[in-house]
Amino acid sequence: MSFTEIFMLLVPVFGLLGLGWLAATLKLMPVAVSDALGTFAATIALPALLFHALAKAHFPDISPWPFWIAYFTGVVITWGLGDFCYRRLFGGEARIGIVAGVSSAFSNTAMLGIPIVFSVYGKAGDVPLLLLISVHLPIMTVAATVLFERIEMAQSGRRHFNVAHLTKRIVVNIVKNPIVIGIFAGAVVRALGISIEGPVEEIVVRLSDTAVPCALFALGMSLKRYGLREHIAASGVIVVLKLVVMPAIVFVMSRYVMTMPPIWSAVATVSAASATGVNAYLIANRAGVGLGLASNAITVTSAAAAITIGIWLGIIGIP
Repeated sequence: MSFTEIFMLLVPVFGLLGLGWLAATLKLMPVAVSDALGTFAATIALPALLFHALAKAHFPDISPWPFWIAYFTGVVITWGLGDFCYRRLFGGEARIGIVAGVSSAFSNTAMLGIPIVFSVYGKAGDVPLLLLISVHLPIMTVAATVLFERIEMAQSGRRHFNVAHLTKRIVVNIVKNPIVIGIFAGAVVRALGISIEGPVEEIVVRLSDTAVPCALFALGMSLKRYGLREHIAASGVIVVLKLVVMPAIVFVMSRYVMTMPPIWSAVATVSAASATGVNAYLIANRAGVGLGLASNAITVTSAAAAITIGIWLGIIGIP
């Protein structure tokens, strides 16, 4: 596939994102619209899309473990590099180092990954994307929570984790997430053999159809609010790690080390090449550190991904 064809596939995705940013920049809409639209996309539309896709998807008899191992190998290495580079190159403190790691490895698989995969690969990308999203948020949330708890334990002089408190925080964060609820509901419907048809399916489909445009427009508007803050140099390192290093690792692992269908490798690589997810900022906000660093990562990677994802699509091809 030529770069012109790839460009034409990505224009609708990043065009909607750009229109959202332009609307916020020109103040065509109040900031509250971004919050409301983003909440609708994340709470209703995207869960509906994932619910319907999971309930209707045909899962081949292929183990997901090679796919997960390939992707999360990239996550672990990139997260570690982000943390290490921030603390050693920029002399940052450990807690902000965690934010640097999260920002380097936490892909926006929902609000950006879904539109790109669906636009480029269509239904063929459903299964691997669903397999990734179903474990992505829980794993990343657990990892960040445990690392922050470990630092708090060291600083307070405690010798042991407060297992009950830690477990409660993790479970609450995961169970309350609408994306997780949508995936779980779709899995239950599929497991029970319940058929989603008629008016019920029509409602779900219509909600699903709003997911991509609303998510992209809201994400574009939010970039104006995040903007660029402190830690500019460190943010540059994170951008390279997120958009170049992580997808490179996942590409090599999924294409040459692990065994999986070419389309699964492509979805893993494109997901790894997606911009830093908004959850990186939410994690930083909960910890009360590194908000500027996470903000920069989200803003710059979202803009730069318009170019780098096109390059990655050219490298991996369209299976």
